[in-house]
Amino acid sequence: MIKLLRYTGFACIIVSTMSCRSTRDPYSAPKIAKGDFVSREDPVARSTVSIMDKTTSPGEFCTGTLITKFHVLTAAHCFNDRSRKPSVLFSNFYIEGSGPPPTIEVVWTAIHSQYNESQSAEYDKLIATMTKASEIPNPGRKYYDVAVLKLAEPAPSNYYPVNFLESMDILRHSRIVTAGFGCTSNACTAPRNILFKINMKLEKLFEESGLVVLSASGGQGSCPGDSGGPDYVMTPGGLEQFGIISTGPSDCEGGLTVDTLVSTYRSWIDMVMTQGAQAQNDPSVTFLFPANQISP
Repeated sequence: MIKLLRYTGFACIIVSTMSCRSTRDPYSAPKIAKGDFVSREDPVARSTVSIMDKTTSPGEFCTGTLITKFHVLTAAHCFNDRSRKPSVLFSNFYIEGSGPPPTIEVVWTAIHSQYNESQSAEYDKLIATMTKASEIPNPGRKYYDVAVLKLAEPAPSNYYPVNFLESMDILRHSRIVTAGFGCTSNACTAPRNILFKINMKLEKLFEESGLVVLSASGGQGSCPGDSGGPDYVMTPGGLEQFGIISTGPSDCEGGLTVDTLVSTYRSWIDMVMTQGAQAQNDPSVTFLFPANQISP
């Protein structure tokens, strides 16, 4: 259920003629297709970040959300390739070669240990050619596609941690926004490190499986590179995050996405942030460290 096949490495918000989706490989992950450019003054830009590997080109491989000044929430499938050396980009727009990117290094990456790439790929394959929300099945199991990154220093002062949505009841009557730095069409071959957003609609909630099905219209959707990015809901108190971009049908311009519900993993996320690297003896956590990106 990783958008690595469809969302595996970057985000895809369709804005141009590019389009990307993969199966849980960050480089095949979605970007927002035909979306709207997010200006630096937009609240979406103040909480949404790009996850890069500066040793590769293009460096951006996933999207994430700032959830404390020191922590970023993203998808576990972004690290199917354990050799990646992540850093976090704090800019809504960065062109490779235009100067040093405004990044902060990552101290460690915590992945839910029950995340299983092979099991997720089975579901990705099942839904790859589906075109209607009514066709998307409840897998009847969780996929644990969640990860937390610890920053080496606090996020810039113009970035603000997002709050998590406490109740799913408002989703059917509120504006939902998905954001990412990924591709912008099915023709996309690499992410661009430009933040886009699209409006989405709730289609299905698979709470027992920790999943949510969303849809967009007009050829919009999440594409490769958008993986790990946020699904926000607009509330009277501001943006609140309820989902993490995970997987979906192969056509990222088809508008369907199957994403991870944050609420399902809230206690795990809180535990990882509170205990930090001391949680490496907890069986539910696999840690990756930047020196070699292998488990301790």
